[in-house]
Amino acid sequence: WDSAGGGEDCNPPAGISGPPSPVCVTEAAQALYAIRGALMLARKGLQRLTWFFYGNQATDAASWDVVKGLFSRSGLRSTSAAGYQLKQSYYALKDFIAILGATNFQAVIREDHD
Repeated sequence: WDSAGGGEDCNPPAGISGPPSPVCVTEAAQALYAIRGALMLARKGLQRLTWFFYGNQATDAASWDVVKGLFSRSGLRSTSAAGYQLKQSYYALKDFIAILGATNFQAVIREDHD
């Protein structure tokens, strides 16, 4: 999940006009999606989770025109230009592991659409 945060936003790079990346969520939403995804995968029996993007990627005008920033803000840290600041998703996953890291999924208590 791409998100603003870590001193960066999801706007196009300098010199490009237009709206922010259409797939960008808030930094808090990225953190919630990370935990939700981890829980859903645990429910399905997955025992290991890897967050593919460690840090955000720098975007330039050429890459923005092609992908509109897709995956450029999905890291647990900001880009080097923003000082590799830790994002809320990093802290959420760190706390999740600290609290539930050694536990196993036993069974579903309740599962519905409400």
